[in-house]
Amino acid sequence: MKRILMTLMFLVGLLATAQPTAALTMTPPPPIEPPLIMPPIWQMEGLRIAYQSVDVQIANQIATTRIDQLFVNDGDGMLEGVYLFPLPVGATVTELTMWIDGVPIESKILPRDEAREIYDTIVRQLRDPALLEYVGTEAIQANVFPIPAKEQRRIEIEYQQVVTADNGLIHYTYPQSTKLYTNLPLDRQNIRVEIRSNQALRTVYSPSHPVAENRLSDFHTVLGYEDTNVLATADYELYYGVAAESIGLNLLTYKEEGQDGFFLLLAAPSVVVDESQIVARDVIFVMDTSGSMAGEKMAQAQAAAVSLVEQLRPFDRVNIVSFSTGVRTFLPALTPVGDAAEYPQFINSLEALGGTNISQALLVALEQVDESRPTTILFLTDGLPTEGIVEVEALLAAVDQSTPANVRLFAFGVGDDVDTFLLDSLTSTHRAPPAMCGRASALTKRWIACSPR
Repeated sequence: MKRILMTLMFLVGLLATAQPTAALTMTPPPPIEPPLIMPPIWQMEGLRIAYQSVDVQIANQIATTRIDQLFVNDGDGMLEGVYLFPLPVGATVTELTMWIDGVPIESKILPRDEAREIYDTIVRQLRDPALLEYVGTEAIQANVFPIPAKEQRRIEIEYQQVVTADNGLIHYTYPQSTKLYTNLPLDRQNIRVEIRSNQALRTVYSPSHPVAENRLSDFHTVLGYEDTNVLATADYELYYGVAAESIGLNLLTYKEEGQDGFFLLLAAPSVVVDESQIVARDVIFVMDTSGSMAGEKMAQAQAAAVSLVEQLRPFDRVNIVSFSTGVRTFLPALTPVGDAAEYPQFINSLEALGGTNISQALLVALEQVDESRPTTILFLTDGLPTEGIVEVEALLAAVDQSTPANVRLFAFGVGDDVDTFLLDSLTSTHRAPPAMCGRASALTKRWIACSPR
């Protein structure tokens, strides 16, 4: 349908309050000839949201939320898009903008009744208006008329609110579960939240959406969420804690009448810690090099050992114990990482030969433990003990008798022949939860990883 006049007015109406808002003065439009073709029946079929981009900036409990939505008419006739956008209680709209062919059309504030009268007048004259108005304290109504066939309209909404805080835990919600503005999946949705705080940030947690966090400092973090074909049935919720203490603790409780109730405890340490407060640690990697480790398993174990040492600090101490029929150590004793520069050459020189002497390997590692420093032993094997103490109960008793109280032992199994009872018993006895073993992953094909639950 040929449009007679390419004029668009973008108007916004607020619910009537006790004090009337100043009216918008406008010149009556000049008379125009009626169209030769009657307009189509307006319908919602074919109107979709190609994307919804949400950017949230939270600074000391003041949240500014900016929504960018693109509406697309895939049909063959003009459509009138009508939707309700939900608002949090207490939110104040600071910007309403519609884009047509790359040109932004800013909104004006009018009383609701006057805005509706102007809107209806322009619609009757087949001009192109857009009207956004408050329909209550918790929603915005938007009418966009018309959206021509195969064209699109972009709408931006910005509002501010004070996010609530309870016992140091701050709660932000982006409301979208009401299906007020669409019942169809969003082609694409991304939500970015940037938080800045004068107090140190501790726990940051979303119970509703999987988010990735980029913690830039103790006072600044960024969270991201993105997905396609999103059916917005759940509000985006975010909790974060602030505290002056080095470890932040926040407690949420809930109890219905006649029930026991439940609680959620969130704990998070500081991101930035003074170097002088970092406790030096000792790490011993006990690595199976028996003949059954040949091939891919050996290569993966070597890569894991190199990566482990690379992540330690220069003042941490390390040693590597390899075992097959016998036992071989990288260094005679635990050595600061800064003085153990030859570890990659040692690790990559190991060959998969011989039997599996688990008892001797663990006892040699335990002999190196300094009881004045926290010590972690990472034990990796692919099979059953075939050398040394081979009876599992006797092996466990020997290791238990030689293990100081400051040791935590974590076990990792490789392959299909791992003695899971042995590994579970080692980890559960020595200050680590029982090991959890699963079948080989689709990526590694052969690994069965046993790690603390």
